[in-house]
Amino acid sequence: MDWGERLRAFRRRTGMKQEVVAGHLMVSQAYISRLEAGRAKPSQQMRDRIVALLSTPEHRPHFEHCCATVRYCPGFVALLKASDSEIQIVEISQGFRQLGAPFAYYQPGDVVGPEIGTSDRALERLREVGLFSGEVDCVRTTWRSDGRDGSAYWLGTNVPIRDDSGEWYVHNHNVPMSKSEHDAWIAEHGDTILIVSPANDERPFEEGLGATSRI
Repeated sequence: MDWGERLRAFRRRTGMKQEVVAGHLMVSQAYISRLEAGRAKPSQQMRDRIVALLSTPEHRPHFEHCCATVRYCPGFVALLKASDSEIQIVEISQGFRQLGAPFAYYQPGDVVGPEIGTSDRALERLREVGLFSGEVDCVRTTWRSDGRDGSAYWLGTNVPIRDDSGEWYVHNHNVPMSKSEHDAWIAEHGDTILIVSPANDERPFEEGLGATSRI
């Protein structure tokens, strides 16, 4: 691991000067300069100090806090990323994991596939309309997941967000619905996916469906 580069990236992100980092790590500013230039190799004790500094909550990237809100959520939330032709899991909530397979076994970086029911096709359509590149503000989808206890039906609200470096992700929040509600939603809108217009943001979902645009 390039510890010097990690410190440089940390300082770029936080705006922290070398002397301030040196104070946190209890070394001289000259040592930090040598470390960042690759002219010093940190001891195990120093590596532990660097890890502790970088993982302190107030020094974490803002996006890591966003990931934590998903990770510990008791509801049904996922954070997703488009990579090449695949949709990857970045984080998945405790609520989803408690449903068992396949949700319980997803790890960060895993690809969402047909094991999750109709969700994989729904996610591909989100990519097609530009959600994973921030071209639309919000998309609602209805989808089905298949598990050991049978099928479950969901209404998802999907919003693009960016990390500290400007890379796009999608925050996916879901509420359960019955099969009859799922079928009625599709019958009403003629599709499983709706792009929500910005003008509709402050209105209740049930009142604002007429202001959405169909694709």
